[in-house]
Amino acid sequence: MKLAGYARVSTKEQNLDKQLKSIKDFCELKNHQVDIFQEKISAVKERPEFDKMIKLVLTGEYDGLIATDLDRVGRSVMDLSNLAHNLKDNNKELIIINKNIDTSTTQGKLMYNIFSSFAEFERDVIRERLASGKKHSGKYGGRNRKPLPRDAIIKHFKNGASYAWLATTFAVSRATIYRRLKEWGVVNVSL
Repeated sequence: MKLAGYARVSTKEQNLDKQLKSIKDFCELKNHQVDIFQEKISAVKERPEFDKMIKLVLTGEYDGLIATDLDRVGRSVMDLSNLAHNLKDNNKELIIINKNIDTSTTQGKLMYNIFSSFAEFERDVIRERLASGKKHSGKYGGRNRKPLPRDAIIKHFKNGASYAWLATTFAVSRATIYRRLKEWGVVNVSL
């Protein structure tokens, strides 16, 4: 397999050596090729190398993504779940060395499914809290809707872009893409 590796630390003073060694050692042991993308930037900021890498993975340059830990590639459980689903939808593998997640193996798929179950549970709890808060206050308690370029999304969708590609490209979840396309009258889907 040819993998895109990702190593990140939050500040310029920190060192990437341990992550780089872990990724290289794992790939050597499994006989995988790897190109490593590196950043010294906080996860709450834009991550240009990560974004570039994901586009290359999803467009077929690589067979999957490898990192040392979950917090290197995702900012939240929801973010990680969306990433994993986008990779799965595009038949790409996800390998997280320190969590024994390798979706190219049976055990790794089990770990991924357990991880996905926890993410789904967290989403359900958030929905219940929002519904409860709305019931008591009469107001919706969620965050503001992210503005999206309607015409561009519709154009890409009509030209055959997948929900996963649109979600990754416009930095939202697949569910958001489904909802917006439904609101705009482009598709008739229900979640």
